[in-house]
Amino acid sequence: LGWVEAHIASMEGAGGTLVAEQSVGLTKGLTKTSFFAKDVWVRGKLDLCLKKPESSVVLDYKTGKRKMDSDQLMLFAAFEFALRPEIDVVKTGYFWLKDRKIDSETFTREQVPMLWNHFMPKVERLEESYETGKWPARSSGLCGYCPANKAQCKHAK
Repeated sequence: LGWVEAHIASMEGAGGTLVAEQSVGLTKGLTKTSFFAKDVWVRGKLDLCLKKPESSVVLDYKTGKRKMDSDQLMLFAAFEFALRPEIDVVKTGYFWLKDRKIDSETFTREQVPMLWNHFMPKVERLEESYETGKWPARSSGLCGYCPANKAQCKHAK
């Protein structure tokens, strides 16, 4: 992981404060709460965050196959904007440990409504399932590992 150490050393030299393994909890009103609070609505762990007065950099270590999926990066940016009203820019990225690559995206405060709106359809589906007790089966990349059979799930392999 020497190549990662070089990037972290560069971040340390950029000024600001480095925070590792930050636990984040937000209420439905997007205010800070503790990770396991009764009023927590969304939570996450930020692997590495560089907090500068005017911006943040949030990085996530990835050990699997490299694929670009912006959802986690979008959520991490939304977390930082909620926690730090004084900043206008959040740079996010994945550290792909096996491939020794970094994929990054930058978000601005103007994008905050878009960031949260991106997640709302899924949140609404989850809330409805929670309220009704009905959890529709969906196919995913994990179906091949699931012990369910065809009688239990139409997606069973």
